[in-house]
Amino acid sequence: MDKTVLVERYASSSEQKILLSHLLDLMLRSSNRNIVTVSGFLSEAEAVVADRLLSAVGCKQYVLFGGYPEAERRCAVFFTDYCDADSISAMPALAELSFVEAKVSRFDAAQASFSHRDVLGALMGLGIERDVIGDIFTEGGTAVIVVKTSIAGFLREHLTKIGRYSVDVTAKELCDIKPSRDFEEGHDTVASMRLDAVVAAVFKTSRGTAVEAVETGLVAVNGVVTEKIDDTVKEGDKIAFRGKGKAVIDGIDGVSRKGRLRFRFRRYL
Repeated sequence: MDKTVLVERYASSSEQKILLSHLLDLMLRSSNRNIVTVSGFLSEAEAVVADRLLSAVGCKQYVLFGGYPEAERRCAVFFTDYCDADSISAMPALAELSFVEAKVSRFDAAQASFSHRDVLGALMGLGIERDVIGDIFTEGGTAVIVVKTSIAGFLREHLTKIGRYSVDVTAKELCDIKPSRDFEEGHDTVASMRLDAVVAAVFKTSRGTAVEAVETGLVAVNGVVTEKIDDTVKEGDKIAFRGKGKAVIDGIDGVSRKGRLRFRFRRYL
């Protein structure tokens, strides 16, 4: 199928058209030259659209990878016969990814703390584009940032402060990231797995409030905002309700005696 037709079919904005066209170019370059090619970091919404496009063209040799399993911001990595998805997972440097660790260098480091927003603000203040920055983890006065290798050296030299704290920065090719996100497990029943019904159950709100939230663009599924209250939610879907939080549907466990669907979820705190 014609590249322009494909891009028009799957893109919903001018920005997405540029992105999808670029991804097709990377795919062809990888195939024609038998080399690994890598996009910038994609948001969850961009990754969904990219996955649909690449599946539609029958691309098999690619993976969405953000430096560690379960990454939210991921790059499209087009691999070759000599470098498969397992190789890339084991060695993120093959996907042009590095890990930058910033630690508070002051004497009161034990009491220091900064947030995800503090770190992102410091990076943006250096004029760094968002698509070269992956996930960010903070714990006390330490931050680990997944970045494109091309900027790791720059950050080592120029990232000297996060918030009000001076920091020392090191860059690594490998990092054992184990995200610790507090969540509560829950379960409920619904007449069907319609989006409005699931949102009401998971976020403990009325059906009317859930309907209004979806229709006004406050709810996203797998990073994509949807205004269709009757969309079907599936196992593994991630639901974000602006102002209320995020949740993951862990499983659908059949039908109750009253004919309602039982499902399990994790809601992040």
